[in-house]
Amino acid sequence: MYRSTSLIVSMALRFDALFLHPDGGLPKRLSEGLWPDIQFVLADHCTSIADAFQRHVEHSYSICFIAPQFKEGIDTFFKDMKTLGRDQTCLFLQVEAGYDPSGELPRLINGAIAGLISAAPTSAERTVLGELLQVEFHRAEVTRRVADVKDAVSLLVREVDLMARERQRGRARAFDKSVKSFVALHLAFDEDVYAQYIEALTTLAMAAPAFEVNAVAIPDEIIGKKLPNLTKDSYSGQSSRVWNKLLKKFGRRVEHKPRA
Repeated sequence: MYRSTSLIVSMALRFDALFLHPDGGLPKRLSEGLWPDIQFVLADHCTSIADAFQRHVEHSYSICFIAPQFKEGIDTFFKDMKTLGRDQTCLFLQVEAGYDPSGELPRLINGAIAGLISAAPTSAERTVLGELLQVEFHRAEVTRRVADVKDAVSLLVREVDLMARERQRGRARAFDKSVKSFVALHLAFDEDVYAQYIEALTTLAMAAPAFEVNAVAIPDEIIGKKLPNLTKDSYSGQSSRVWNKLLKKFGRRVEHKPRA
């Protein structure tokens, strides 16, 4: 059962890896050791923290393997990773030459490292790594969807505003289903996406300027001409230009009393 879960992760979410390790042969050996449960699309290698930082600037890796020899400067490295946002999108693992999982475990060189993996991974390690990747990729997907939904909030508000303005002049306008479906799809993915959506919607609504409500009072002599789509207090035609002209000539502002 665990093996199939890892296979689903590797099939559905292919990812790139960076190796910060003095041994240039490690990427090949570790890639072979994790196959077929976990597969690397890209396996880059570097031998210094400075180079690793630059690689992360230039490319967004999903997983980064780090040798325990790089204690010096590792704290600054992870501060930089947080600044870049890589702490939210990349899984960091410490590679050990070999250790007994049932005995005393090696110490992690930094608290931002998610866990340990041996240079010759066992079946159990492949399973654990697959589960970690599943969690990390879900978190990364939530982050991406939250960003998409926040962008869509402004579209939703604009759509509601357009509907209100059209209704104001007596013309019905259907809500854009594509925007609604897009948001609904993301909201169903995770409750965190929904929470961020509500927060963004509330913030935008509070910051929005008051909606100016206008109406028209068309004189009887104009109504008597039986012009299409025109009534005493509305114009349901498609032309915004005509509506604006009517507002300019016969418009009146509607005052709303605040609710008690």
